[in-house]
Amino acid sequence: MKKLLVFILVLALMIPAAAENSAAPKPLEVEELNAWTQSLLERAISDKLQVLDTPEGLQAHGRGYSVFPASRDLSPDTLLLGAVIDGESIGVQGLTGPRVSLVTQAVEAILAAFPNDNPSLMGSEEAAVLYLRGAFPQPVLTGMVYRDGQNITLVEFAIFTPNTHSVDRSGIHFTAQDGFITAIRYFGAESVPMAEATQHLNDLAALQEEKAYFSFDTSNPSQMQREDLVFGGLDFLDLDPITAVGVFGEPVATETAEDSNGDRIEIVQWEPLNITFIYDKDGNFLRAQQATVHGMLEGPRGLRLGEGMLKVLYRFFNESETLNTAQVALYGDTENTREPYGVLLQDEGTGTLHYSVPMGEGSVLFSCLFLDEELVEMSFTRQ
Repeated sequence: MKKLLVFILVLALMIPAAAENSAAPKPLEVEELNAWTQSLLERAISDKLQVLDTPEGLQAHGRGYSVFPASRDLSPDTLLLGAVIDGESIGVQGLTGPRVSLVTQAVEAILAAFPNDNPSLMGSEEAAVLYLRGAFPQPVLTGMVYRDGQNITLVEFAIFTPNTHSVDRSGIHFTAQDGFITAIRYFGAESVPMAEATQHLNDLAALQEEKAYFSFDTSNPSQMQREDLVFGGLDFLDLDPITAVGVFGEPVATETAEDSNGDRIEIVQWEPLNITFIYDKDGNFLRAQQATVHGMLEGPRGLRLGEGMLKVLYRFFNESETLNTAQVALYGDTENTREPYGVLLQDEGTGTLHYSVPMGEGSVLFSCLFLDEELVEMSFTRQ
Protein backbone atom coordinates (compact mmCIF):
# COMPACT_ATOMS: atom_id res chain seq x y z
CA MET A 1 0.00 0.00 0.00
CA LYS A 2 2.87 2.37 0.84
CA LYS A 3 4.43 1.77 -2.57
CA LEU A 4 1.13 2.55 -4.24
CA LEU A 5 0.78 5.81 -2.29
CA VAL A 6 4.34 6.83 -3.19
CA PHE A 7 3.65 6.07 -6.87
CA ILE A 8 0.45 8.14 -6.77
CA LEU A 9 2.30 11.03 -5.11
CA VAL A 10 5.09 10.96 -7.70
CA LEU A 11 2.52 10.81 -10.49
CA ALA A 12 0.66 13.78 -9.00
CA LEU A 13 3.88 15.78 -8.89
CA MET A 14 4.67 14.90 -12.50
CA ILE A 15 1.29 15.93 -13.91
CA PRO A 16 1.69 19.70 -13.32
CA ALA A 17 5.19 19.59 -14.82
CA ALA A 18 3.90 17.71 -17.85
CA ALA A 19 1.04 20.17 -18.20
CA GLU A 20 3.48 23.07 -17.98
CA ASN A 21 5.68 21.56 -20.69
CA SER A 22 2.72 20.84 -22.94
CA ALA A 23 1.61 24.46 -22.56
CA ALA A 24 4.98 25.79 -23.70
CA PRO A 25 4.66 27.53 -27.07
CA LYS A 26 6.00 25.72 -30.12
CA PRO A 27 8.08 27.20 -32.94
CA LEU A 28 6.33 28.41 -36.06
CA GLU A 29 6.07 25.54 -38.56
CA VAL A 30 4.99 25.29 -42.19
CA GLU A 31 1.53 23.91 -41.41
CA GLU A 32 0.64 26.83 -39.13
CA LEU A 33 2.07 29.37 -41.55
CA ASN A 34 0.18 27.88 -44.50
CA ALA A 35 -3.08 27.78 -42.55
CA TRP A 36 -2.77 31.48 -41.72
CA THR A 37 -1.90 32.58 -45.26
CA GLN A 38 -4.73 30.42 -46.62
CA SER A 39 -7.15 32.23 -44.29
CA LEU A 40 -5.96 35.58 -45.70
CA LEU A 41 -6.37 34.29 -49.25
CA GLU A 42 -9.90 33.10 -48.51
CA ARG A 43 -10.72 36.49 -46.97
CA ALA A 44 -9.43 38.23 -50.10
CA ILE A 45 -11.59 35.97 -52.30
CA SER A 46 -14.63 36.55 -50.08
CA ASP A 47 -14.03 40.33 -50.16
CA LYS A 48 -13.76 40.14 -53.98
CA LEU A 49 -10.50 42.06 -53.98
CA GLN A 50 -9.07 43.22 -57.28
CA VAL A 51 -5.47 42.34 -58.15
CA LEU A 52 -3.54 45.42 -59.30
CA ASP A 53 -0.04 46.20 -60.53
CA THR A 54 1.89 48.15 -57.89
CA PRO A 55 5.56 49.08 -57.34
CA GLU A 56 5.70 46.08 -54.98
CA GLY A 57 4.30 43.72 -57.62
CA LEU A 58 0.82 42.25 -57.94
CA GLN A 59 -1.28 43.29 -54.95
CA ALA A 60 -4.85 42.93 -53.74
CA HIS A 61 -5.64 45.43 -51.00
CA GLY A 62 -8.49 45.13 -48.53
CA ARG A 63 -9.42 46.89 -45.32
CA GLY A 64 -6.63 46.21 -42.86
CA TYR A 65 -4.68 43.80 -45.06
CA SER A 66 -3.09 43.12 -48.44
CA VAL A 67 -2.05 39.96 -50.24
CA PHE A 68 0.61 39.66 -52.93
CA PRO A 69 -0.34 36.80 -55.28
CA ALA A 70 1.96 35.18 -57.83
CA SER A 71 -0.73 35.63 -60.52
CA ARG A 72 -3.75 37.81 -61.23
CA ASP A 73 -6.08 34.96 -60.37
CA LEU A 74 -7.39 34.86 -56.80
CA SER A 75 -8.48 31.31 -56.10
CA PRO A 76 -7.94 28.83 -53.25
CA ASP A 77 -4.92 27.47 -55.17
CA THR A 78 -3.24 30.85 -55.73
CA LEU A 79 0.33 31.07 -54.46
CA LEU A 80 0.94 34.02 -52.15
CA LEU A 81 4.37 35.62 -52.31
CA GLY A 82 3.58 37.87 -49.37
CA ALA A 83 0.88 39.39 -47.21
CA VAL A 84 0.54 42.12 -44.62
CA ILE A 85 -1.88 43.06 -41.85
CA ASP A 86 -1.76 46.80 -41.12
CA GLY A 87 -3.13 49.29 -38.60
CA GLU A 88 -6.65 49.27 -40.04
CA SER A 89 -6.99 45.63 -39.01
CA ILE A 90 -7.90 46.59 -35.43
CA GLY A 91 -11.35 47.57 -36.71
CA VAL A 92 -11.89 44.35 -38.70
CA GLN A 93 -13.35 41.38 -36.87
CA GLY A 94 -11.25 38.22 -37.01
CA LEU A 95 -8.34 39.79 -38.88
CA THR A 96 -5.36 38.65 -36.84
CA GLY A 97 -1.92 37.17 -37.25
CA PRO A 98 -0.85 33.69 -36.18
CA ARG A 99 -1.75 32.79 -32.59
CA VAL A 100 -4.29 35.62 -32.56
CA SER A 101 -1.54 38.22 -32.74
CA LEU A 102 -2.68 41.79 -33.31
CA VAL A 103 -1.37 45.07 -34.62
CA THR A 104 -0.98 47.46 -31.61
CA GLN A 105 -0.13 44.48 -29.38
CA ALA A 106 2.90 44.85 -27.10
CA VAL A 107 6.11 43.25 -28.35
CA GLU A 108 6.29 41.32 -25.08
CA ALA A 109 3.00 39.58 -25.93
CA ILE A 110 4.43 38.38 -29.25
CA LEU A 111 7.57 37.09 -27.55
CA ALA A 112 5.42 35.23 -25.02
CA ALA A 113 3.41 33.52 -27.78
CA PHE A 114 6.48 31.79 -29.25
CA PRO A 115 9.44 29.91 -27.74
CA ASN A 116 12.15 32.00 -26.17
CA ASP A 117 15.35 30.24 -25.16
CA ASN A 118 16.93 33.63 -24.46
CA PRO A 119 14.75 35.61 -21.99
CA SER A 120 17.39 38.32 -21.47
CA LEU A 121 17.78 38.69 -25.26
CA MET A 122 21.55 38.36 -25.02
CA GLY A 123 23.31 38.97 -28.30
CA SER A 124 24.56 42.03 -30.13
CA GLU A 125 23.26 45.59 -30.00
CA GLU A 126 21.52 44.89 -33.32
CA ALA A 127 20.04 41.39 -32.87
CA ALA A 128 19.38 38.39 -30.61
CA VAL A 129 18.31 34.80 -31.24
CA LEU A 130 15.10 33.58 -29.58
CA TYR A 131 15.43 29.98 -30.74
CA LEU A 132 17.23 27.85 -33.32
CA ARG A 133 15.74 24.39 -33.82
CA GLY A 134 16.56 21.57 -36.22
CA ALA A 135 19.30 20.90 -38.76
CA PHE A 136 19.48 20.18 -42.47
CA PRO A 137 18.29 18.01 -44.21
CA GLN A 138 15.25 18.61 -41.98
CA PRO A 139 13.58 22.05 -41.82
CA VAL A 140 15.29 24.54 -39.52
CA LEU A 141 13.09 26.83 -37.41
CA THR A 142 14.39 30.17 -36.14
CA GLY A 143 13.19 33.06 -34.00
CA MET A 144 14.97 36.43 -33.98
CA VAL A 145 14.65 39.96 -32.69
CA TYR A 146 16.28 42.89 -34.46
CA ARG A 147 16.80 46.04 -32.44
CA ASP A 148 18.40 49.42 -32.14
CA GLY A 149 19.81 49.15 -28.65
CA GLN A 150 16.92 48.52 -26.26
CA ASN A 151 14.33 49.32 -28.93
CA ILE A 152 13.06 46.21 -30.75
CA THR A 153 12.19 47.08 -34.35
CA LEU A 154 11.45 43.63 -35.79
CA VAL A 155 10.55 40.15 -34.53
CA GLU A 156 11.09 37.38 -37.08
CA PHE A 157 10.00 33.75 -37.09
CA ALA A 158 11.40 31.87 -40.08
CA ILE A 159 11.35 28.39 -41.58
CA PHE A 160 14.25 27.11 -43.72
CA THR A 161 13.14 24.14 -45.83
CA PRO A 162 15.98 22.49 -47.81
CA ASN A 163 15.65 21.28 -51.39
CA THR A 164 18.31 19.62 -53.55
CA HIS A 165 20.54 22.67 -54.12
CA SER A 166 18.71 25.49 -52.37
CA VAL A 167 16.61 26.37 -49.35
CA ASP A 168 13.11 27.85 -49.29
CA ARG A 169 12.84 30.56 -46.66
CA SER A 170 9.45 31.70 -45.39
CA GLY A 171 8.03 33.15 -42.21
CA ILE A 172 6.54 36.13 -40.43
CA HIS A 173 7.80 39.60 -39.61
CA PHE A 174 6.29 41.58 -36.75
CA THR A 175 7.43 45.16 -37.25
CA ALA A 176 7.49 47.25 -34.08
CA GLN A 177 7.80 50.83 -32.92
CA ASP A 178 8.01 52.11 -29.34
CA GLY A 179 7.28 48.65 -27.96
CA PHE A 180 4.14 47.92 -30.01
CA ILE A 181 3.45 45.96 -33.18
CA THR A 182 2.73 48.13 -36.22
CA ALA A 183 2.34 45.45 -38.91
CA ILE A 184 2.36 41.67 -39.38
CA ARG A 185 3.96 40.48 -42.61
CA TYR A 186 4.23 37.11 -44.32
CA PHE A 187 7.22 36.48 -46.54
CA GLY A 188 7.47 33.36 -48.67
CA ALA A 189 8.83 31.68 -51.76
CA GLU A 190 12.34 33.01 -51.11
CA SER A 191 14.82 30.59 -52.66
CA VAL A 192 18.24 30.87 -51.01
CA PRO A 193 21.39 29.02 -52.16
CA MET A 194 22.25 26.18 -49.80
CA ALA A 195 25.66 27.64 -48.96
CA GLU A 196 24.17 31.03 -48.15
CA ALA A 197 21.45 29.54 -45.94
CA THR A 198 23.99 27.36 -44.14
CA GLN A 199 26.23 30.36 -43.48
CA HIS A 200 23.25 32.36 -42.18
CA LEU A 201 22.32 29.60 -39.73
CA ASN A 202 25.95 29.30 -38.63
CA ASP A 203 25.93 33.04 -37.98
CA LEU A 204 22.79 32.64 -35.84
CA ALA A 205 24.47 29.86 -33.87
CA ALA A 206 27.43 32.16 -33.23
CA LEU A 207 25.09 34.98 -32.21
CA GLN A 208 23.53 32.64 -29.64
CA GLU A 209 26.90 32.55 -27.88
CA GLU A 210 27.37 36.32 -27.91
CA LYS A 211 26.81 38.08 -24.58
CA ALA A 212 27.87 41.61 -25.51
CA TYR A 213 24.40 43.12 -25.12
CA PHE A 214 21.10 42.29 -23.43
CA SER A 215 17.68 43.76 -22.75
CA PHE A 216 17.13 45.29 -19.34
CA ASP A 217 14.31 44.01 -17.15
CA THR A 218 11.32 46.36 -17.25
CA SER A 219 8.91 44.03 -15.43
CA ASN A 220 10.80 43.99 -12.12
CA PRO A 221 13.50 46.70 -12.34
CA SER A 222 15.83 47.62 -9.49
CA GLN A 223 16.89 50.97 -8.08
CA MET A 224 19.72 52.69 -9.90
CA GLN A 225 23.03 51.04 -9.01
CA ARG A 226 26.74 51.87 -9.14
CA GLU A 227 27.11 49.76 -12.31
CA ASP A 228 24.46 51.87 -14.06
CA LEU A 229 26.69 54.97 -14.10
CA VAL A 230 27.79 54.47 -17.69
CA PHE A 231 27.33 56.15 -21.05
CA GLY A 232 28.69 55.30 -24.48
CA GLY A 233 30.26 52.18 -22.96
CA LEU A 234 32.32 54.27 -20.49
CA ASP A 235 32.19 54.22 -16.69
CA PHE A 236 31.61 57.77 -15.43
CA LEU A 237 33.46 57.23 -12.14
CA ASP A 238 36.55 55.80 -13.87
CA LEU A 239 36.55 58.32 -16.73
CA ASP A 240 39.70 60.34 -17.48
CA PRO A 241 40.66 62.69 -20.35
CA ILE A 242 42.88 60.16 -22.14
CA THR A 243 40.11 57.57 -22.25
CA ALA A 244 37.57 60.15 -23.42
CA VAL A 245 39.79 61.31 -26.29
CA GLY A 246 40.47 57.69 -27.24
CA VAL A 247 36.74 57.03 -27.59
CA PHE A 248 35.35 60.34 -28.86
CA GLY A 249 38.39 61.76 -30.64
CA GLU A 250 39.78 65.26 -30.28
CA PRO A 251 37.33 67.67 -28.63
CA VAL A 252 35.70 70.47 -30.58
CA ALA A 253 36.22 72.99 -27.76
CA THR A 254 37.77 73.30 -24.30
CA GLU A 255 37.16 75.92 -21.61
CA THR A 256 39.18 76.29 -18.41
CA ALA A 257 38.58 78.02 -15.09
CA GLU A 258 39.85 77.91 -11.53
CA ASP A 259 37.89 77.32 -8.36
CA SER A 260 38.43 78.83 -4.91
CA ASN A 261 40.72 75.94 -3.90
CA GLY A 262 43.05 76.57 -6.80
CA ASP A 263 41.92 73.47 -8.68
CA ARG A 264 41.63 73.77 -12.44
CA ILE A 265 38.23 73.12 -14.00
CA GLU A 266 38.32 71.96 -17.61
CA ILE A 267 35.07 71.73 -19.59
CA VAL A 268 35.68 69.62 -22.69
CA GLN A 269 33.13 69.53 -25.50
CA TRP A 270 32.51 66.84 -28.11
CA GLU A 271 29.60 66.69 -30.54
CA PRO A 272 27.52 64.29 -28.42
CA LEU A 273 28.53 65.40 -24.91
CA ASN A 274 30.37 67.71 -22.51
CA ILE A 275 32.61 66.47 -19.70
CA THR A 276 33.98 68.54 -16.81
CA PHE A 277 37.38 67.34 -15.55
CA ILE A 278 39.04 68.54 -12.33
CA TYR A 279 42.83 68.94 -11.89
CA ASP A 280 44.73 70.05 -8.80
CA LYS A 281 46.82 73.23 -8.78
CA ASP A 282 49.86 71.24 -9.93
CA GLY A 283 48.01 69.95 -12.99
CA ASN A 284 47.40 66.42 -11.72
CA PHE A 285 44.12 64.90 -12.87
CA LEU A 286 41.66 64.30 -10.01
CA ARG A 287 38.29 63.21 -11.40
CA ALA A 288 35.48 63.66 -13.88
CA GLN A 289 33.08 65.95 -12.05
CA GLN A 290 30.19 66.12 -14.48
CA ALA A 291 29.11 64.76 -17.87
CA THR A 292 26.17 65.86 -20.01
CA VAL A 293 24.97 63.72 -22.91
CA HIS A 294 23.05 65.58 -25.62
CA GLY A 295 23.77 63.27 -28.58
CA MET A 296 22.93 59.70 -29.52
CA LEU A 297 24.98 57.85 -26.93
CA GLU A 298 23.50 55.04 -24.91
CA GLY A 299 23.17 55.85 -21.22
CA PRO A 300 22.25 53.81 -18.12
CA ARG A 301 20.17 50.70 -18.88
CA GLY A 302 20.25 51.47 -22.57
CA LEU A 303 18.55 54.87 -22.36
CA ARG A 304 18.74 57.05 -25.47
CA LEU A 305 17.61 60.56 -26.23
CA GLY A 306 14.20 60.66 -27.88
CA GLU A 307 12.68 58.00 -25.64
CA GLY A 308 9.45 58.77 -23.83
CA MET A 309 9.26 59.53 -20.12
CA LEU A 310 7.24 56.43 -19.26
CA LYS A 311 9.68 54.21 -21.13
CA VAL A 312 12.54 55.69 -19.11
CA LEU A 313 10.69 55.26 -15.81
CA TYR A 314 10.02 51.59 -16.61
CA ARG A 315 13.78 50.92 -16.54
CA PHE A 316 14.03 51.70 -12.81
CA PHE A 317 12.27 50.77 -9.59
CA ASN A 318 9.20 52.86 -8.85
CA GLU A 319 6.94 52.54 -5.81
CA SER A 320 4.83 55.65 -6.45
CA GLU A 321 1.11 55.17 -7.04
CA THR A 322 0.67 58.15 -9.36
CA LEU A 323 2.68 60.41 -11.66
CA ASN A 324 0.09 63.19 -11.67
CA THR A 325 1.80 65.52 -9.21
CA ALA A 326 4.47 68.20 -9.54
CA GLN A 327 6.90 66.15 -7.43
CA VAL A 328 6.77 62.36 -7.56
CA ALA A 329 8.79 60.36 -5.02
CA LEU A 330 9.76 57.21 -6.92
CA TYR A 331 11.74 55.65 -4.07
CA GLY A 332 13.81 56.74 -1.09
CA ASP A 333 13.92 60.14 0.64
CA THR A 334 15.36 63.19 -1.13
CA GLU A 335 16.17 64.72 2.28
CA ASN A 336 18.49 61.81 3.12
CA THR A 337 21.26 61.94 0.52
CA ARG A 338 23.15 59.10 2.24
CA GLU A 339 20.52 56.71 0.87
CA PRO A 340 19.52 56.11 -2.76
CA TYR A 341 16.48 57.95 -4.03
CA GLY A 342 14.56 58.66 -7.20
CA VAL A 343 12.35 61.69 -7.80
CA LEU A 344 10.48 63.16 -10.77
CA LEU A 345 9.89 66.92 -10.91
CA GLN A 346 7.28 68.17 -13.38
CA ASP A 347 6.27 71.57 -14.68
CA GLU A 348 4.36 72.69 -17.76
CA GLY A 349 5.85 70.79 -20.70
CA THR A 350 9.05 69.85 -18.85
CA GLY A 351 10.17 67.13 -16.49
CA THR A 352 13.38 66.37 -14.63
CA LEU A 353 14.16 62.92 -13.32
CA HIS A 354 16.84 62.47 -10.64
CA TYR A 355 18.36 59.25 -9.33
CA SER A 356 20.92 59.53 -6.54
CA VAL A 357 23.51 56.78 -6.04
CA PRO A 358 25.47 57.08 -2.74
CA MET A 359 29.23 56.57 -3.12
CA GLY A 360 30.97 56.52 0.27
CA GLU A 361 31.26 60.13 1.45
CA GLY A 362 29.43 61.55 -1.55
CA SER A 363 27.02 60.51 -4.25
CA VAL A 364 26.42 60.67 -7.99
CA LEU A 365 23.24 62.26 -9.28
CA PHE A 366 21.97 60.95 -12.61
CA SER A 367 19.46 63.34 -14.20
CA CYS A 368 17.18 63.18 -17.23
CA LEU A 369 15.61 66.25 -18.81
CA PHE A 370 12.32 65.85 -20.69
CA LEU A 371 10.55 68.27 -23.01
CA ASP A 372 6.96 67.29 -23.82
CA GLU A 373 7.73 63.93 -22.15
CA GLU A 374 10.63 63.20 -24.52
CA LEU A 375 14.15 62.64 -23.20
CA VAL A 376 16.42 65.42 -24.51
CA GLU A 377 19.41 65.31 -22.14
CA MET A 378 21.13 63.03 -19.62
CA SER A 379 23.75 64.07 -17.08
CA PHE A 380 25.95 62.65 -14.31
CA THR A 381 27.16 64.86 -11.45
CA ARG A 382 29.36 64.08 -8.46
CA GLN A 383 28.00 65.57 -5.24
